[in-house]
Amino acid sequence: MQQLDPGVADAHTVADPQGRLHVAARDPAKLSRYRFGLRTTDFLVCRDCGVYLGAVYREDGGAWGLVNTPALLERDSFAQPPPPTVHDAETEPARRARRRTTWTPATFDPPGLRG
Repeated sequence: MQQLDPGVADAHTVADPQGRLHVAARDPAKLSRYRFGLRTTDFLVCRDCGVYLGAVYREDGGAWGLVNTPALLERDSFAQPPPPTVHDAETEPARRARRRTTWTPATFDPPGLRG
């Protein structure tokens, strides 16, 4: 097993800036949201089972997201190990810009679902 350098996140998420992500919740009350340090993004977690589902970033009427691949039914399609990423030194404006350009444009069902 490879040991990662301090500050390197071993992410298992996927995004496609040319794709579309539709976040749907049968019972929005079962969807927990968590925000880390800069508080720019909602990390979505199932209140029943505790599984991290993905993350959503909203700005100026737009929304972008990514999905935690182990939470997908077709997770075996994403079996390739993800590249390590480090965002510790990233400024808030740089983080926002990166998410707008590299994450997947997102919509919500119900439309008022706070992501």
